[in-house]
Amino acid sequence: MIKFERLTGAIGAEVSGIDLNAPLGAATCETIYHGLLEHLVLVFRNTGIEPGAQVRLAESLGPVMPFHPFYPSVEGQPPVAVIEDNAQSEPENACWHSDMSAMKVPPFGSVLSAQVIPPYGGDTLWCSMYAVYEALPEETRSLLENRFGVHDMHYGYEDVLDNGKSDTRAADLEDWGSEQGHQSQHALIMHHPATGRPLISRTGRTPPISKAFMLRRAAWRWSRFTP
Repeated sequence: MIKFERLTGAIGAEVSGIDLNAPLGAATCETIYHGLLEHLVLVFRNTGIEPGAQVRLAESLGPVMPFHPFYPSVEGQPPVAVIEDNAQSEPENACWHSDMSAMKVPPFGSVLSAQVIPPYGGDTLWCSMYAVYEALPEETRSLLENRFGVHDMHYGYEDVLDNGKSDTRAADLEDWGSEQGHQSQHALIMHHPATGRPLISRTGRTPPISKAFMLRRAAWRWSRFTP
């Protein structure tokens, strides 16, 4: 029996009672999907999930990107990107961001599998954008309504393409962008298409809204939030 144990008041649940490497039936996929909608982040401990099973889990939640624009893939499993950090290649995503938000239709979510866990540090943090929206004063919500952020893939990766993880990544990104487009606009406040709840959407590095992929707020100034 699948169980969800809530981890915090705002976000996250630990899931037990499921073997992710086994075939996932329709009922199991539906349970996971609705659990994700409720808890926003699901944690499966000590699963030993194989890359193929990781792809199947992602496919149960929606369409899967065929490959990442420039991260290398697991051999035989192009949708599974390998993100490897070490002393010579520092983490690239140690910042608030929403994956691939420069796409016109960004992914519904991501399925991560930690392979090497450091003895300390290296924590991945998650944030409920429902909770962020609900914590905003009404005046700030009004300022954000009907405003859009311009997300740019080059802007998001401009400071990390030269860290030695792949000599071809800049060219790979350029090729991908010529086909998909480097920029897109997303509303700063949206209603989740599945739950209908309002949230702050598609965020990134610097306060209060973003940096990782968001280039600018369309027709709007930073000074709105500057003390």
